Amino acid sequence: MKFNLKRILILFISLFVIGSVAIETSVHTVSGDSLHLKDYTNEIQNLNEPYKFIKPDYFKPITHLSFTNKPVTRYYQLTLKKVKMSPDGFERTVWSVNGQHPGPLIQANKGDRLVINVTNHFDDPATVHWHGMFQHGTNWYDGVPGQVNSPLISGLGRYNCTAAPPGSKCKSNQPLAVYNVKKNKKYRFRIINSSADGVFVFSIDQHKLKVIEADGIYLKPTIIKKLPVAVGQRYSVIVDANQPVGNYFIRGTLDKRCTPINNATINFNSAIDWNGLGILHYEGAINKPNSKEFDDDFTPCRDLDKKHLNPIKPITKYDGHVTDFVNITITFGRDKNQRLKALINNSSFVPQMNDPTVNKITRDIDAKDLPKEQNSVIFNHNGGIAEIYVKNNNGADHPFHMHGHVFAIMYVGEKGEVHDKSKYNKRNPVVRDTLTIPGNGFVVIRFITDNPGVWAFHCHIEWHVELGMVLGIIELQDTLKKETIPEDVVALCLEHDLQKRTTRKMLNSIVINEIRSYD
Repeated sequence: MKFNLKRILILFISLFVIGSVAIETSVHTVSGDSLHLKDYTNEIQNLNEPYKFIKPDYFKPITHLSFTNKPVTRYYQLTLKKVKMSPDGFERTVWSVNGQHPGPLIQANKGDRLVINVTNHFDDPATVHWHGMFQHGTNWYDGVPGQVNSPLISGLGRYNCTAAPPGSKCKSNQPLAVYNVKKNKKYRFRIINSSADGVFVFSIDQHKLKVIEADGIYLKPTIIKKLPVAVGQRYSVIVDANQPVGNYFIRGTLDKRCTPINNATINFNSAIDWNGLGILHYEGAINKPNSKEFDDDFTPCRDLDKKHLNPIKPITKYDGHVTDFVNITITFGRDKNQRLKALINNSSFVPQMNDPTVNKITRDIDAKDLPKEQNSVIFNHNGGIAEIYVKNNNGADHPFHMHGHVFAIMYVGEKGEVHDKSKYNKRNPVVRDTLTIPGNGFVVIRFITDNPGVWAFHCHIEWHVELGMVLGIIELQDTLKKETIPEDVVALCLEHDLQKRTTRKMLNSIVINEIRSYD
């Protein structure tokens, strides 16, 4: 696989991550799943005794990053395989990367070229998609099957073992993950919600968060107490270790108000702990953490308010002549066999696993002739401005993510609001690649059509994707037709026979051509 990186960042492959990067000298991460918390104080070990720190290094780098004067090529190996692990205290089969869950860190400097070999030992086909990687010139490595490719604080030890099946291996109340900080130092936390569903709320007791980045777009710094993070979204915040020396809870809380699930929804043997915890440990602190949670300072089940998301550099390129308009409606329905389907304009996306859409386009098949179930929309104006109006006819909120682009959010309409173009935010709109579409509401987004390819725009709730809530953006197909798909990608698709379902080791390579800053 090949792709261009648009900015310096850290890549995580995991189920759900809350990561931290110190502005001092080291990189540490910890994942999270967890608004209001039961008292865990008595479950924390005696801090007058030698403290059993759990180092938050779940994302250990594959190799430690060396800084170089000139860009270099870096090589990495990722192996996908099932292993027995107990990340929340209950042993189960885990889909791992390099035997880890969450997976390892991949680090790079600006301008570097990365070569990543991925070996799949799963019983099922798998692809790898990277948020923030816009794949300019290498669309076929975007990692969408059928389109372009055939809280510790993740709840470490928080499984309720009373719900575990008899005879299973289970340990509750294991030590919490700890972040070590020094008083009066500042730390950058990178926070990612890569869960399958659910809005997580991140906070650190008695420490306000300075928001500086969202989905790779640097922002004018603003101060908040709690950070809501929808599925697929990423943020960076600065934490000032300016409180009295002590231990403070880090909270990654799964917001029940936005997550209509229960134990049976996921697994009858599961015990959901909605409250993920870690500890912010000041050097020299010996007290048990007894800090109190901040009150909410955000609107539940909505993205962070736009006043906190102003790009640090005003972005005006979306305030021009719109060359392409698309209106879509999302909802649910049932097919003739009464199976539930997610629908975009009354069509449910079905991936073409053996012959992805991008392969068809490069064989000179016109996008207008693609099957209806590809849910394709076509944008052919090079450098134009595309506008997509999305009406949500379902009562649930949907976090939508776009591949290949960031987009400008022109307007977010709540239930009952009228679509009024005079209200569009054209001066300095929020720019990102993932947003929440309110239940029975609507959104209007714009992006620049400058990246030839087949790009997914989809709900990031995983079972909604599986039900078909995916739009296929066919962009600049005349340019795309002139591209040559690498032989290894073509061969991979030919070998993927869904009828035979052969289960052998598959190897594919990813080449990241260049790491660049986003403009």
